[in-house]
Amino acid sequence: MDKFDKFCYRNNHRGVSNLMLFVAVCNVLVYFASMVEPSIIGWLAFNSGLVLSGQIWRIFTFVFIPINTQPLFLLIACYFYFWVGRALEREWGKLKFNIFYLTGMLATALYCWITGALGVAVYLNLSLFFAYATLFAEQRILLFFVIPVKVKYIAIVQAAIYGFMIAAGFGSFPYNLAPLVALLNYFLYFHRECLALFKRGAVQVKKRETFRSAVNQARKRPEYEGHVHRCAVCGLTDTADPNMEFRYCSLCAHYECYCSQHIFTHEHVRQ
Repeated sequence: MDKFDKFCYRNNHRGVSNLMLFVAVCNVLVYFASMVEPSIIGWLAFNSGLVLSGQIWRIFTFVFIPINTQPLFLLIACYFYFWVGRALEREWGKLKFNIFYLTGMLATALYCWITGALGVAVYLNLSLFFAYATLFAEQRILLFFVIPVKVKYIAIVQAAIYGFMIAAGFGSFPYNLAPLVALLNYFLYFHRECLALFKRGAVQVKKRETFRSAVNQARKRPEYEGHVHRCAVCGLTDTADPNMEFRYCSLCAHYECYCSQHIFTHEHVRQ
C-alpha cells in the first residue's frame, strides 16, 4: 500500500457516498428537465469563456448532461455506470473513488479548455469501465442481455477500437483525441499494473524463445535421428509409439524431452 492509498484509507470517512448514484440520477433528471426547458443543457455545459466569467459550476456540471438522448439507452447506461461506480467505491473506499472521478473531471475540463472541445462525460465513464475491468477482470456480464462475456475481453475490444480510431485519425481534432483523457486518468491510477503486465509479457516471450531454441538444439542431437521426440529416461520415441504423448520440461537445464509416464516423475537435469 503506497502513501496515497494509506491517505485514502485513513480518511475514508470523507467524501461523497454513492457518488455514481448521484451522477446517474442527475443525468435522468436533466434529461426530463431538458424536455421542458432545452436551455438547461446550455447552463450545465462546459464553456471556458463562461467559466472565466465566474460560472465555475460548469467545470463539474457537464457530467450531468445525458450521454444518450434515447430514454431506454439512457437508463441502461446510467444503471451500468452506477453499478460499475458502486463496485469501485466498495473496492477502493469512497474517498479514493471520489478522487478518481474528480481527477477525470478536471482532466476532461482541462482538455476542453485547451482545445475548445465540448465537455462530455463519455470518456470519463470509459475510464471507470477500464478501472472496473482491471480490478474485476474475470467478472462476467451479459452482452446484449444474453451473451455472458468476461469484462476484460470487452475492455480489450473497447481499447482496441478507440486506439485504432486515434491512430487512423477518425473524426476531427480535438474530438478524435478525447479518448486519451480517459486513458490518462486510467494510467494515473493503474500504471504499476500496466508496467507489470508488459514486463510479464516480455518475460514470457523470452521464455518461449529460449524454450524453442533449446528444443531445436536438442532435436539436432544424433540420438534424435529418425524421430522428433525421445524420452530422456526410458528412450521411448514417437516413432516406436506414435500414440505416446511427449512433453519438454522447462525446469531441466536443456529442456529435456519426456514421455507422459516420466514427465512428472523424472529428476530434473541441472546442467
